[in-house]
Amino acid sequence: MEKVMWPCVSAYTVLGIAVLERVVDGKPPLTDQVVAGLAGEPTLGQLHAALSVPVPALLTARDAQSVESAQERREQLLARVEGVYECLADPMLPSPLTREPAAVSRLTEAQPVGTDALWEGLLEPLVLLAGQTSSDVAFHLRRRG
Repeated sequence: MEKVMWPCVSAYTVLGIAVLERVVDGKPPLTDQVVAGLAGEPTLGQLHAALSVPVPALLTARDAQSVESAQERREQLLARVEGVYECLADPMLPSPLTREPAAVSRLTEAQPVGTDALWEGLLEPLVLLAGQTSSDVAFHLRRRG
């Protein structure tokens, strides 16, 4: 079940953060081509980049405590992504990946045979983040209108 959910949830998260960032910054909507590019499972590098967007810049409507809590959750997610990079670079693997090849890999494709799912520990927090991101986008759009 998680293998089916991972590509959707990770894409939803990356796309949601991209949309939220544009809405907050007052930029025009993403082009159809960009949305199509973000609609599939992201690479590990794309996920890392999305999670690295500064939380305070995105959550301008929240109180300081909520922003701080969101920042802590984001830092935990980034630490888990770093853990995935480390797993992929494990010299005990038949074909370990350095950071650059790992960054352009999709976790469903880079999953070493016989190991636990690389997205373990990422899926549930990403589901929560994706849902919150949608709510934040809606808030900012209502505020504009």
